[in-house]
Amino acid sequence: MATSALAKADPSTVSAIFWSTAGALGLIAFGTGGIKPCVAAFGGDQIQYSLPAGPTKERLHRQFFFMYYFAVNAGSVLSTILTPILRSDFSYAIAFAVPAGLMMCALLIFWLGRKTYVDRPPEGNVFAEVGGVVVDAVKLRRSTGGGSHWLDSAKAKHDPAVVEDVKGLMRVLALLLPTPLFWSLFDQQSSKWVFQASAMDGRVPWLFNITIQPDQMQALNPVLILVMIPLFDQIIYPSLEYYRYSLRAVPRMVIGMVLSAIAFLFSGLLQVAIDNYASLGESLSILWQIPQYVVITAGEIMLSITGLEFAYSQAPDSMKAVVQSAWLFTVSAGNLVTVALVAIIGNSLSKANEFFFFAAGCVVAMLLLLWAGSQFVYKQRRNFRAPVDETLLVHAADDRVYVG
Repeated sequence: MATSALAKADPSTVSAIFWSTAGALGLIAFGTGGIKPCVAAFGGDQIQYSLPAGPTKERLHRQFFFMYYFAVNAGSVLSTILTPILRSDFSYAIAFAVPAGLMMCALLIFWLGRKTYVDRPPEGNVFAEVGGVVVDAVKLRRSTGGGSHWLDSAKAKHDPAVVEDVKGLMRVLALLLPTPLFWSLFDQQSSKWVFQASAMDGRVPWLFNITIQPDQMQALNPVLILVMIPLFDQIIYPSLEYYRYSLRAVPRMVIGMVLSAIAFLFSGLLQVAIDNYASLGESLSILWQIPQYVVITAGEIMLSITGLEFAYSQAPDSMKAVVQSAWLFTVSAGNLVTVALVAIIGNSLSKANEFFFFAAGCVVAMLLLLWAGSQFVYKQRRNFRAPVDETLLVHAADDRVYVG
């Protein structure tokens, strides 16, 4: 990207700039596909296969995913502040070169620790394995008589342990089906909420007389993440655990969707106020968007971080990166849902009613998630160093009350 930005744009260089930029973006996409699904699973493995099962391991898993998410958003805040400065004070090439250099430093640090990591090798072609089990289960169902689960008939041709792993994969994927609706709402911070902010007054006289641009309000989300993660990790969740009331993954995700719907309810009510003030020739302060950003960020912590942890802890051991990929796919699916719904709705709804419509959709998805969660059986974490009998994995010593 830095090299493609060196050339001056003129008719003789347009083609070269286009292809070099396209190639650079292709490399970024390819590299992201390798990093994002694997880094969370890889980090979780450092705890999963180093400590015995128990409450301490569960707490460390949660704290790892909190720290991972904190690091992601710290990078977001840093890039939001630093990149525009580098671009304006130097050039686009420098703005691209600095993060490239930082990535090389990160790679070096990661490489230096290579001998200390728990590094589990890949085990075969997961997609082919899963596809084979599903196809054979359908083919053999009549001849074998099936079983308690529709995939059980595949055990006549496949290793029963593999079939059980595929069953676990299907259970997790089924639970993730409603979550794209959350991302459908969440990612509208960079579109609908920016458009909403453009109709508001960005001047803040009491704060050094600054003017907040509509798209600058988006920076509030990663900043709030950095503030709220320690709040949830060090105060809210430990307080619940202290009173022996520990929320499991699905209830946390349900609460996250409820908060997202409430945030869009706030944005709809704010839009009504904006329209009323506009009819009087006045405008509301852009700071009125802060409550909806606070609520949806709390929802993000409850659903997104929990989803990462859930996708890792409940995935079969041989398919953790695959389930992480599926979790990340729900984000893009949510954006596709937004595009499809906006195309269907068109201009039939007012701006306020469109916010209310998405809030209602999220409530429906929340109810589906609540129903799916009520049927879900949590996978107990095993001790990697000393596997024990299944009956001993009930956490008899763990007297906390789990909701859900």
